[in-house]
Amino acid sequence: MASSLCSQHDTQAIFQNFSGENKILDIEEAYAVQKQFVDIRLSQSRDEIAGYKIGLTSARMQRLLGIDSPIGGFVQKKEIRFSGAVVKKSSFSKVGLECEIIVLIGRDLPPVRDKKYEFDDIESSISSVSPGFELIDDRHADYKDIDVYTLVGDNSWNEGLVVGEFVESPVDLAGVRGMLERNGVCIETGKGADVLGHPFYAVQWLANTLTDRGLKEGDYVATGSIIPTIFPEPGESYCFAISDCGFVQVKIE
Repeated sequence: MASSLCSQHDTQAIFQNFSGENKILDIEEAYAVQKQFVDIRLSQSRDEIAGYKIGLTSARMQRLLGIDSPIGGFVQKKEIRFSGAVVKKSSFSKVGLECEIIVLIGRDLPPVRDKKYEFDDIESSISSVSPGFELIDDRHADYKDIDVYTLVGDNSWNEGLVVGEFVESPVDLAGVRGMLERNGVCIETGKGADVLGHPFYAVQWLANTLTDRGLKEGDYVATGSIIPTIFPEPGESYCFAISDCGFVQVKIE
């Protein structure tokens, strides 16, 4: 299944659920497929893991896909871009932009064994935050017919991040406001609390879910979109600003 996903990405094939004999049976198997898929991509690109993305952080999206928790995926180091980056639409099957609060891990959070991480553990482990875009590629998926296990196996659609300048986290990160501009015109807004009530709760879920690598100092974590996914067109420029946290920009070619 992992090899099949690699081939699908190479040919920009339309996203299809695994079914029949290849149907992914549960979330554990989905993450096993994801790990194999990412390992192949890392080997092919001679890359390494730079962090994680967290998706399905709203109750509405979880209900839509029939799951009761967020989902995660890996972010590759070579797929980290910085504010002002130019992204070529032709490099993707169908690129999407998700507006997120990105956190930078300041100390290791090893895989949990006996005791789960609490909110305070997460808060003290995060060195700084930044507005960011997660780049996704949904490969023209039919949103009315998405198997969440196939989505997870496909690395939760992550294709990298565009990050701004990192700053100290505001005291009220849940209350910060986000604003997305397209070509200088505001088109959407959101707030930090739109991610599970607080972005750090998403990181807490991730830290308590990881069973292998854990979170490491220097990891980027995209905590979940606070604005509905945007599917950009060539010639468009986007700026996502978060109150007290700065902004990030990207241009689409």
